[in-house]
Amino acid sequence: MKKTDFSPQFPTVWGAGADSAHLQYPIPGSSTDLGRASLTLGFPPATFVAPEAGGSFMFGEDMNGALRMLATAAQNYESGVFPPFSASFAQSVGGYPQGCVVADPTTTGLFWVSTADNNLTTPGASGALWTLFSNLIPGCFIGTRVITASGTYTPTPGTRRIRVRLVGGGGAGGGTYATSSGQIAAGWGGLAGLYAESSLITSGFAGVSMVIGAAGAPQVGANGGNGGTTSFGSFLSAPGGVGGQVGTNNASAAAASVGGYTQPTGSASGSALLRQRFGSVGGAPIVASNTSGMGGCGADSEFGRGGAAGYLQVSPSSGTGYGSAGSSLSSGASQPAWAGGYGAPGLILIDEYT
Repeated sequence: MKKTDFSPQFPTVWGAGADSAHLQYPIPGSSTDLGRASLTLGFPPATFVAPEAGGSFMFGEDMNGALRMLATAAQNYESGVFPPFSASFAQSVGGYPQGCVVADPTTTGLFWVSTADNNLTTPGASGALWTLFSNLIPGCFIGTRVITASGTYTPTPGTRRIRVRLVGGGGAGGGTYATSSGQIAAGWGGLAGLYAESSLITSGFAGVSMVIGAAGAPQVGANGGNGGTTSFGSFLSAPGGVGGQVGTNNASAAAASVGGYTQPTGSASGSALLRQRFGSVGGAPIVASNTSGMGGCGADSEFGRGGAAGYLQVSPSSGTGYGSAGSSLSSGASQPAWAGGYGAPGLILIDEYT
């Protein structure tokens, strides 16, 4: 078969100019009138018997009506129309078959595929045996929205599906206690924010509230501040990283390097959560003697590097990638208390598809 073998199409449906006296449309489901056609019997047995023998002629308006119904269905097919879901039609045919495609009756451009034979369920309802057509055939990529400030998300026109990736704010590096003669203190790096992602159908979105997790703030002579939670409405949420532990003052190099390891806390949540990754752990301080050491580096995040470690009285660094953590420093003898480096704020990336 060749492309040119496609049958002539119906630019006009059969009997488009016929008046009501010459067109029975639509054909009724049943009829008791002698010789009249119906969907149940078609042209009844009487039309196959000569009128002089008690039969009946076929009615021309019934023939026009039957051909009009068939031509209308064919024209819809030729125009690329998917029929909308109809509960009454489903009942009349015993349910939709597996693999059929229907248009959503209220949302333009939304299509459903039946996942079972004899399907009488309603698309979109709880437990319905339908899946969105876009779940089977991904749309075209529109672009990526980079969200660095809290606000409300409104999809780009034409968006039907989105992939959301986000990270919580990074924790700040730990500070150090004040030291006296012969002592050294070195703090721990902060933890990165947790990463999470999901895939969503955007139909029906009226705007989703987005919150960017704040960067963890350092504190003088204390643990680093925790990063804030980043969220995309109730669909997805990721907590920030924990701040690094403060460096205690000690004359022993070994004692100045222990204690202070912090485990990641919290987990991603939300109705559309698909995947999560806990934030990396901050670096440990390294102390060789009471005159030589450095603080822990800030943890890297999914989107970049954490702060570099600070040596004796050298300022700690802030996280450079979204959601990464600040570093700490080491403090030699007879020094005041110090603060660690800042964490980096969170981020939301939204990949939009038709």
